[in-house]
Amino acid sequence: MKYLPDVSVLLLEVTGSRRVEVNEEGAPTEDWFTDYQLKEIIRGRDRGLSWKNTRLPKMIPFAF
Repeated sequence: MKYLPDVSVLLLEVTGSRRVEVNEEGAPTEDWFTDYQLKEIIRGRDRGLSWKNTRLPKMIPFAF
């Protein structure tokens, strides 16, 4: 099995979620925002990111 050196694996627990109206490219829409709590670092390290108000994106951009 190969590992990517910069990839961390974290176990998160959902502590809350809510549906919020957002403006997406000039069009009002509703989306989910979720709060997570870090439970365990399985591999790598925690980079000190906030896991509050995380928005589930409809698409993940491709990095060139």
